[in-house]
Amino acid sequence: MRGWRRAFGTLLVLTPLLVLVGLGLLAVLLGSMGMDIHWTSKGPFYVTATSGVLILCACVMAGVHLRKNPRA
Repeated sequence: MRGWRRAFGTLLVLTPLLVLVGLGLLAVLLGSMGMDIHWTSKGPFYVTATSGVLILCACVMAGVHLRKNPRA
């Protein structure tokens, strides 16, 4: 029953690509509806960007760990 580890690990490794594609599609959709997202200050943007990068790195590391180790 180790197939789920490989499949879930692959999904976690591909998470950054899926997020980039999803954000791109969301930006196109919102832009076509005439909506813009504006940050009123730089603080929330930096917090959001840093959190996002850390979460995506953690997803990749967990995915690599799941794919490498046959047993946790």
